[in-house]
Amino acid sequence: MKKKLRLILLTVMCFCLIGGVTGCAVLDDTINEIKGNLVGNGYTIRTYDNYGSKVMTTTGDKINIQGNPVKTTSYSSDGSVVTGYEMSSVITINIDGKESKRKIIRRIVLP
Repeated sequence: MKKKLRLILLTVMCFCLIGGVTGCAVLDDTINEIKGNLVGNGYTIRTYDNYGSKVMTTTGDKINIQGNPVKTTSYSSDGSVVTGYEMSSVITINIDGKESKRKIIRRIVLP
């Protein structure tokens, strides 16, 4: 009887410990999401080109950055047309409800 009670108590304590550890992260994430939807969170986004040079720094409370897909056309070996999408060098940035488009310039550094 004591072994059974001890096993049940140990199992309940393990579940409480696991729930407590993961529950804190879930609670923090939920509060952060609600705060972000109501008043916005302060963010700073640094955008870099392919060579690691900083292109731009963006700050705001509500920021969304998306790449713009570009439709591409190519031909397969049997001559049929293949249509696909690639990411362009232009990104759309939405900062606090104001949208802007920026071109990411690739710099070539010669020795």
